[in-house]
Amino acid sequence: MSPSVRHTWFVLSGLVGSLIVTFALHYPALSGWWCCDDPQILKHALQYTPLEYFFVPQAWRALIPYSLTPWLSFIYDFDHALFGLSPVAFHTHNLLIIALCAWLISLIARQAVSAGYALAGGLLFLLGGPVLVAAHQLMVRHYMEGLFFYLLAFLLLQKGFQRQSSTKGWLAGLFFALSAAAKEIYLPLGFVPFLLPIGSLRQRLKTGWPIFLVMLLYLPWRWYMLGDLLGGYTPAAALGKNDLSTALGQFATIPGLLFSWPVFPLAGLLIGVVVVLFRNRQLRPLVLLVILLPLLFLPLVPLARQPGIGAGSERYFIAIWAAFSLGAALLAGRAVKGCGIRCHLFTVSLLLLSSGLTWQKTKEVQAALLPAQQEQSVQGKALISATEQDIIYLTDGVSSWYVSGIIDLQQELGRKLPAAITATDEIDLAEQSLAGKRILHYDRENGKMADITLKVPQILSDWQQRVQPRPLAVMMEFNPATKILQWQLGPWQQGSYSLGSHLLPLKGALRMEKVPTDKFRFRYTAPEGWIAYTPLLQFVEEQQGDYRITWQGDGLDVRKIKTDEELRQQQQ
Repeated sequence: MSPSVRHTWFVLSGLVGSLIVTFALHYPALSGWWCCDDPQILKHALQYTPLEYFFVPQAWRALIPYSLTPWLSFIYDFDHALFGLSPVAFHTHNLLIIALCAWLISLIARQAVSAGYALAGGLLFLLGGPVLVAAHQLMVRHYMEGLFFYLLAFLLLQKGFQRQSSTKGWLAGLFFALSAAAKEIYLPLGFVPFLLPIGSLRQRLKTGWPIFLVMLLYLPWRWYMLGDLLGGYTPAAALGKNDLSTALGQFATIPGLLFSWPVFPLAGLLIGVVVVLFRNRQLRPLVLLVILLPLLFLPLVPLARQPGIGAGSERYFIAIWAAFSLGAALLAGRAVKGCGIRCHLFTVSLLLLSSGLTWQKTKEVQAALLPAQQEQSVQGKALISATEQDIIYLTDGVSSWYVSGIIDLQQELGRKLPAAITATDEIDLAEQSLAGKRILHYDRENGKMADITLKVPQILSDWQQRVQPRPLAVMMEFNPATKILQWQLGPWQQGSYSLGSHLLPLKGALRMEKVPTDKFRFRYTAPEGWIAYTPLLQFVEEQQGDYRITWQGDGLDVRKIKTDEELRQQQQ
């Protein structure tokens, strides 16, 4: 068989194999409904055109004011144009992209190692927890779409460097631009291909300079669209040295989030690095590793304070996991070059062990992820099917962001009646006139909505016994010029503060497009179990143009809470 025929066979068999393994591992995603951020992204995609959310700041910030990922709205827009609101079609498209990412990892690895080890890299990628999360959560698809475009650009540069092809360099620049528009974390990775041991640095720069052009043009685009060059949930101006130290501590937990016994895969990776360095007598692999690690991890620093890096953060590691999978294939394939059968057996055993420990951890991630997603989708469907005489008493696993998106899309999702009443906290039930109402609540044990109307009096009685008028303090400030919201809650240092279903740190900052106009209250839950609430609060505009809330005092006395019906009668 000629080399060209073998290469064609590898390309086609790798593609088919990636598709088969992807759908075999992640086919349960095809039964998923809309969850998490899906309704808000769909609403945004339907409300604005691609030209608007790519190039009009106000249009993009209507969805996300602290990061620039317009490809996310575009891909929802694209799927909606083709399939309407069909979740199975959206998920099928998503799984196809995941399969293509695994295939591209194999193709890139094949440039340096044998076919078997190259395919092992793609398979290892598909087994990872970050990939499982991306397969089931459509809101994470821009991470995978960005990875697909980045890997495509990387492969084109590999071949462009070999043949000194300016056409491939321009195509790589185009796909790299799409990668950065999908997710910002891929932008600094534009430096990595230029460390490849192909030709001279001058030759690589001559072919790949469009990549640097994209990186250069991205900065003013981000500044124009967001008004900030750096930052994520936490604005760049609010970051400090403590955030870096916090991030480093959280980074140390990442191996434990990817493997059941991380010491074995990490030891295998270290052995591969040492063997390759010793055999080749070159520092290039070590230099590449030293440069790659900061480029992969630095974009995660703003996330350390809020929402934090830990269990449930697997989507943040998609680029890291792709790098590990590709690196494992390359190191294993290079380490065994010229070795005997024992060397091959040892290396294959390490890969199999790493794959097994990976899948074991992925199953743990799946066991936590799928019930949480079902909890959201079942309640989302209830919002569409319930009558106006129903009260949907939401669990703390459903955010107001999700609920408001479902309500705004109710007509597109098939609802014709007015929206059902929602409650996110016991205090919402206490403020409702419940006569003639049916209260529905998600039953986690059975995975469906249950009628708890008869249980509500006891639920409220138990809740009232926990509520105490304890001291609370709130300081919040919104700066319209910087678009930064800052807050400080107190005085309790332990326990949890929440706004609706959202848990909040004691102190934080968040970039927002405009000041919240609605009234809201905070809830504090003490470690001992008692609860305290602030009264309804609202931002007040000050003379200098800032908006502020400054309040401290005893929490609400639940005995003085009036229902909506009582308030109407009092006003009359």
